[in-house]
Amino acid sequence: MDLNKFTERAKGFVQNAQSVAIRENHQRLLPEHLLKALIDDEQGLAANLISNSDGSVEEIASFLHSLLEKQVKVKGNIQPFADPSFLKVLDEVEKLNENTPITFYEITTVAAFMAFSRIPADLLILETGLGGRLDSTNVIENPLASIITPIERDHEHFLGSELTQI
Repeated sequence: MDLNKFTERAKGFVQNAQSVAIRENHQRLLPEHLLKALIDDEQGLAANLISNSDGSVEEIASFLHSLLEKQVKVKGNIQPFADPSFLKVLDEVEKLNENTPITFYEITTVAAFMAFSRIPADLLILETGLGGRLDSTNVIENPLASIITPIERDHEHFLGSELTQI
């Protein structure tokens, strides 16, 4: 996968996730490492999103810590690696995209949908990202159910401030 196509900020998060994995002596780069890198971000973007959605950053950080503590630790000079099946899906999405401009969120959402389509499941619980008319998850045509929660104003700069715009 060519990380040059992502923004510098997104590449920074992946590199920070690798640093977390190395610091924790984990051989494998896991989604939990990326989540920890996002939570620990100096600009606090993920923490702000969680807080603005009435979530607890401390609870999530504690949960991530417990998940990371359960991982096998290795000694010596290690270089973490991502799950090969995850990298394969990202490579496939990158080829299908054909160099069309795409955000980190959009390409990872497509990769998630592709991965979900390959795993048999009775039910998928999918949370929106941006929400509103511009959300990448709007491609689901006939959901079994939709649950609408109170609308937050955290993405007004993308969607607009009026309910009809959102």
